[in-house]
Formats: sequence, C-alpha cells, structure tokens
Amino acid sequence: MCTAVRALPLQHFVQRSQSRSLYRTLLRVARQAPREARAGLAAEIRREFAATGSVTDQRQHAFLLAQGRKKLAELEQMLHLTSSNR
Repeated sequence: MCTAVRALPLQHFVQRSQSRSLYRTLLRVARQAPREARAGLAAEIRREFAATGSVTDQRQHAFLLAQGRKKLAELEQMLHLTSSNR
C-alpha cells in the first residue's frame, strides 16, 4: 500500500513562521496595555489566531498576515498615545 505525501511549498513554512512571529509580537505588545485591558486584549488575539489557524490557501494567509501587521501597528500607536497621556 502506497500513500502519497504531498510536499508543502517553501512559502507555506515561511508564512507559518511569520504568523508565529506576529502572534508573539502581538502578545508582547498587549502586555504594554493598561492592566485592566491586558487579559481581554490577549484573549482577543488568541481567539483571532485560533479562528484563522486552519487557513491553507497561500493568498488568504498572506492577506491575513497583512491584516495582522496593520492591527499591530494600530495597537502600537494606540498604546503609545495612551502611555503619553498618563
């Protein structure tokens, strides 16, 4: 009995690595949020990644990475503004 194993393209592994890096960065930035918002923010990040974790289409994955980077920039900007108002 022969089972065919489909080789995954290199881009799949690159995108997966980028996703993990983005996830860790988002959680790290979330720790800079005000104490009362940290848990909820981290939970939302985990929820978003869990909901899209089964995406296998490379174009859709690239789109999600771009969206995630945009949200990271917005979060960093928002937290910078919040910290400067203290």
